[in-house]
Amino acid sequence: MDKKKIHPIWLLSIFINAIAMGILAFNHYMFKQKGIGLVVLLMSLSFMFFIMTIIGLIINNKIDRTKK
Repeated sequence: MDKKKIHPIWLLSIFINAIAMGILAFNHYMFKQKGIGLVVLLMSLSFMFFIMTIIGLIINNKIDRTKK
């Protein structure tokens, strides 16, 4: 099966979402608006999105190297 590249716009949007969730978690933690559960949830999602972005960049680089 052919490997498909992940479009850079998707990677950019995932990266922006990760940053936004991290900032939101930080604000909730600093101002103690909600419980700690929401902060943990947002931080874990932010971390997961950062990892997804890094893995997507690695996959795209591998596909580019094999095509050349």
